[in-house]
Parts: sequence; C-alpha cells; structure tokens
Amino acid sequence: SFYWKHQYSAILSYIQSNYATVKLSDLEALFHYSEKQIRRIVSATTGISYSDLITKLKMEHALQLLKQKKIRMEQIAEETGYTTVSSFYRAFSSYYNCTPGIYRKTLEETAAG
Repeated sequence: SFYWKHQYSAILSYIQSNYATVKLSDLEALFHYSEKQIRRIVSATTGISYSDLITKLKMEHALQLLKQKKIRMEQIAEETGYTTVSSFYRAFSSYYNCTPGIYRKTLEETAAG
C-alpha cells in the first residue's frame, strides 16, 4: 500500500520548479530517497512515470513560450532544458505530432483568422 507523505508534495513541487535541469541524483541528495523510490513516488502520485512527467512539464512550458512571437527557438529549447534546438524539435514533434514552427504558425493564423 502507498501512504502519502508531506515530503512527496515537496518532491513534486521541486520537480515542477526545476524540471528543465533536475536530475534524479539531485532529488536523491535533496530528499534522501533512492532514485528508484523517487520514480515510484512520482508514478504513484501523478499516475505517470518520472520521465513522462519531466517531458510533460517541458512541453507545457514550450507551448507557453511559443505563444510569444519574439522568443527564438534556441531560447525555448534552452529554457525547457534541451541542449540543442534539434533535440527540442524532436521531443516536441514526438509529443505533439507537429513541429514547434508549425505550431507557432498555426497560432498566428488562428489569431489573425
């Protein structure tokens, strides 16, 4: 059985604030749970895996940044924790089934519509 502990919300809150750069080893050191325990806590409390949670947070932030026309793709990639624009493009395209450029263009057309 799984018992909610106050510290679980601290772990999730930390992940939410630092998803772009957080590593399991950081969480292990900060919260004194093993990486395996942290994966289990995240999965049990969110219903998705640790890596899926990180991707979801990155992608949701990317959508917000894409709505701002002045922000360049390089900056969006960096802010969402991707080391290269191409890795950001691959992750975004895989997650949303369209490129960030097409998504942004669609937003602009919808706004102009």
